[in-house]
Amino acid sequence: MLRTAFEDEATPPGAISPAEQALTWLGSDAWPRLLVDNDLRLLWYNPAARKMLGASACLVLRGGCIAVADPGHQDLLEALIQSADDDERVRAFRSDIGGEHFALQAQRLSHVTVGLQVRLLDVDISRRNDRHLREMFRLTRAEHLVLQSMLDGHTADEISRQRGSSIETVRTQIRNIYVKVGVSSRERLFRTVQPLLFS
Repeated sequence: MLRTAFEDEATPPGAISPAEQALTWLGSDAWPRLLVDNDLRLLWYNPAARKMLGASACLVLRGGCIAVADPGHQDLLEALIQSADDDERVRAFRSDIGGEHFALQAQRLSHVTVGLQVRLLDVDISRRNDRHLREMFRLTRAEHLVLQSMLDGHTADEISRQRGSSIETVRTQIRNIYVKVGVSSRERLFRTVQPLLFS
């Protein structure tokens, strides 16, 4: 819930309240932002999201609800909304319609409201491309290198030897990766990250 330093103060007549200022600020964001309920009904969106919904091949508005343009991925969007919590969750989508690739960042704002931010991914699908994973999941450089090795099939012991790091350092980096991606196992990590790898 949005908290401000001005909560207990009355907004002077004619002045803009902090909540209105926050909405204006979010409205001017260049990244598409949306608020949806648990059933994906659109509650609010900024101008960037309005433009995206009207011209994009990633998300569309159907009957007042947000949907993935490629119907084959709708279950992934629904799962993202249901799993959203106070920590930001990220899911990438590969659209076969229009060739766009995008990531959705979801964060639960209340028991019925989820905030979404859309990021179009500029990727070269002619080869595996995972450099955007670092930014999406806010990985350190070392964590990103460990993730790349994991995706190449290496175990923690192998990564430790390759990098010249202690096994405990590598295990700590792997735990940090799990936390940042929002998973608890290597299998879930691969299932979450795999759609991001356009090979």
